Amino acid sequence: MSEEKHQNQIINEIVSKTYKVTDFEYTNHNFTSFKKYQEKFNLFKTDVDKFWMLESDELLWFKKTEKVRTGKFFNSVWFNNSRTNITINCIDRHLSNDNKNKAAIIWESESGKNWILTYQLLYSYVNRTANTIKKLGFRKGDKACIICGSMAETIISALACARLGITFNILNPIISKPSLVKRLQVGKFNLIILSDIIYRKGLLIEVKNKVDDSLKEVSFSSLKLIFRRSKNYDLSVQPEVDFLASDFFDKVSDECPPLKLEGKHPLFSFFDYDKDGKILEKFFPTAGFMVQTYTSAKYAFDFTSDDIFLNNSDLSSLVGIAYGIFAPLLHGISNFIYEGLPNFPSQDRIWKIISNYKITKFLSESYIIKALTIADDINFNANELASLKLISVIGNQLNENDWARIFNKVCKNKIPLTTCKISNDFGNILFSDIPGITEITPGFININFPSVNMDLVNSSMKSINKAEGIIAYNDSCPSLIKKNLVSDNLKKKIYLTDYTGFKDDEKIKITGRLDDKLEIAGEIISLKEIQEILSEHPKVKSCRIETKFDSILSKVPIAYVELNDSNDATMLFKEELRNLVEHKISTAAKPLEVIFENTP
Repeated sequence: MSEEKHQNQIINEIVSKTYKVTDFEYTNHNFTSFKKYQEKFNLFKTDVDKFWMLESDELLWFKKTEKVRTGKFFNSVWFNNSRTNITINCIDRHLSNDNKNKAAIIWESESGKNWILTYQLLYSYVNRTANTIKKLGFRKGDKACIICGSMAETIISALACARLGITFNILNPIISKPSLVKRLQVGKFNLIILSDIIYRKGLLIEVKNKVDDSLKEVSFSSLKLIFRRSKNYDLSVQPEVDFLASDFFDKVSDECPPLKLEGKHPLFSFFDYDKDGKILEKFFPTAGFMVQTYTSAKYAFDFTSDDIFLNNSDLSSLVGIAYGIFAPLLHGISNFIYEGLPNFPSQDRIWKIISNYKITKFLSESYIIKALTIADDINFNANELASLKLISVIGNQLNENDWARIFNKVCKNKIPLTTCKISNDFGNILFSDIPGITEITPGFININFPSVNMDLVNSSMKSINKAEGIIAYNDSCPSLIKKNLVSDNLKKKIYLTDYTGFKDDEKIKITGRLDDKLEIAGEIISLKEIQEILSEHPKVKSCRIETKFDSILSKVPIAYVELNDSNDATMLFKEELRNLVEHKISTAAKPLEVIFENTP
């Protein structure tokens, strides 16, 4: 397709319907008017350092920085010489007021059991966990990997590590063993905090056994701190290596002073892929991530003191870490965590949760809410969802039809249905609609959002508008550190992201990716990794991976395989290859189809 035809196609796809603020039943609490919002955003555009300094004033510090950043552009160091600890803003500062008796975490299991931790109880559990970790000999500078699934223990463990200055990483227990081995080998974690088991769709998943088997294939040793989920499960414990959290909790104090950490101290790490499809570990700074997460949540979700927030992203994802763990606690609201899939054990499980717990704000991965609303026989009772004030969608953008269906079925044509986009480069929202403030155009996202100074450029690095180009950053931001970036253009004071988009004044449509990665079911998938796995099979001569449109997941991988022997071109072997990818990577990476090429 020619460039001109492609541009015309994009233009023709622009929707004509734009919803004004008055079309929704919502009043923004952080900004009393569009003018107030515009004044704050104009400050971000004209004096970004002053903007972030003012935002940081809303949080507690052991030592406030005198200068919000040193250096320029991508050589910036944010909150240099400051001292803080994210846990004093997530927990401690809420204990001096009525928030101490408010539910901080509300957790529900697949079977319907729940566990409610007030901010005071969360303080106690986090400190006991931190003291247990200290008793095992771990200190600031060590690294921990948390594999507990969608449980309160994941949040407790992350906060305990943060309190001690231990850099944590969170992995999904459903991850395949080969993928787990790769990540453990790259991360070289001193400590692994895990649940003995988890439940998924009614099935018992043996987390401890998977971790034990994986550690046999790495070149380092780790201690394990284990949260027991079931006393009926026959747990194998290795002396001097495996330690049960329950053996320590009654013996350690529920007081643990938070370490005064440098602003640039790495809070957590996250696994991504480099341009060759190899696993790499990115690190996010304590102070910058804290301030930017707090601010982005304030703008995107307009948190108020009485909100009960539900984020259906997995806690191992960047969305889960930023907005399923830290953002709600930084704002002192109630954070709901559901153990299972949102459509299990019944298709309407997530809607029952919203009704039962009076959820006020719901952040959903786009593929999940599409899947939950696409069936014609699913009906929603407006009274049951009456507590909902806002739904925000993250991940691959909704098209106009999907947006309209969700707005009609779930929002009842009155609750704002906003869209936001997270950046893997700095672990925070890049763009977002502002509920009650900005107009909403389905398929587009508001770019007037305080994240990072961005631009849309063509191949000559020139700014463009009303055209398709590459999304680029032309400055740093608090949670972005240079070593997380890989770009030949950094010396030119511009960083080209992997995303392409169509910019229309103050809104943008994400049109694709320039790299070989896909975002499927909340996971980052490398097409090169899929290709390498299939190419290594002795019956495969060559392989290439392409993508295909999917109504729920947007894009899914398709494998084109040339075999050494055409007699192997059977349906059974197709399934063998698909299952091989699932075993080596994950279910999300499993090709939708395997197509044999050059086969009679």
